[in-house]
Amino acid sequence: MNRDDVRNLVHTIVRVYPSWKITDAKETVDAWSAFLIDEDTTMIGLALKQYIKTNTSGFPPSVGQLIQLARPQKVEVSALEVWGEVSRAIQNSAYNSIEEFDKLPDLAKKTIGNPAVLRSWAIDQEYNEGVVSSNFLKNYNTMKARQERYDGLIPELKALTEQTAELLEG
Repeated sequence: MNRDDVRNLVHTIVRVYPSWKITDAKETVDAWSAFLIDEDTTMIGLALKQYIKTNTSGFPPSVGQLIQLARPQKVEVSALEVWGEVSRAIQNSAYNSIEEFDKLPDLAKKTIGNPAVLRSWAIDQEYNEGVVSSNFLKNYNTMKARQERYDGLIPELKALTEQTAELLEG
């Protein structure tokens, strides 16, 4: 968003929420512009519309609320549904672990590690699905929470996180 877009957004909020008193419009627009610079104007506009139509608190939105509403919401697949896919992959992984691994969702692949793990589960004569599924679900949920925190970072923090990871690996 550019500064004019933010000014229009703030003016709309002031008109819709007359109790929101701004002491210095320029400072408010400057502050909001700093946080909305990387956001899509159309998406923030739609987020404001959504907020106005659905929020019953009577309070105007914060920058963070608008950004959160503007971000596309992912369709959530439960951990148990993902385990179902992994379980089916295990059944065919004695000889096809690479192909089965490649079919899995990215987060499941990250949780498992590599196709050799699928193969080892498939050929293990003492394989206990209850134990493996319990461990997978615990690790999957941990990885999912970590990924959600990472996805919520601003681009500058993501870049810093990646640089730090590279330094630790290298």
